[in-house]
Amino acid sequence: FSHLTAIDALDISVQLLKAIMHLHRLGFMHCDIKPDNVLLDCDANDNSRPLVKLLDFSVPTTVGDRVCADSGRPGYQGWT
Repeated sequence: FSHLTAIDALDISVQLLKAIMHLHRLGFMHCDIKPDNVLLDCDANDNSRPLVKLLDFSVPTTVGDRVCADSGRPGYQGWT
């Protein structure tokens, strides 16, 4: 990508939110969502829009557990 349009940014945001919702429906929280853990696969779709892939599931926890405050990089979480 050299330039993202507003439509591209919206599409990326929606895809990321859908991925998070899917995880929550399965009973998991990612606990380390940050730009480094979001991959944009520009070759996956024929419509020239990137496919969002959420990476790094080394810190997930189940929904209801409140342990994410100690995981991930400092400054990205602050809740307990």
